[in-house]
Amino acid sequence: MIVLWILLGLIALIFLLLCIPVRFDLNYNGEATVFIRYLFLKYRVLPAPEKKPESKKEKKPSEKESEEKAKE
Repeated sequence: MIVLWILLGLIALIFLLLCIPVRFDLNYNGEATVFIRYLFLKYRVLPAPEKKPESKKEKKPSEKESEEKAKE
C-alpha cells in the first residue's frame, strides 16, 4: 500500500511540473537569439552558448630540474 502512495505522489509531482508554462523569448537585433524560460531558469538556445576555453595549467619544474639550475 505504501508503494501505491509513493507512486501517486510522484505522478502528482510530475503533473504539477507539467502545468508550469514554458516561455520562448525570440529577439532579433541584427542577430537572432532564442531563450527558453522555465520557472526561474533561463537557457540560451540560439546562438549556442560559447564554451569556455580550457585553461592550460602551468607546469611546475620538477625538483631535479630546479636543482640542476641551482648548480649551474
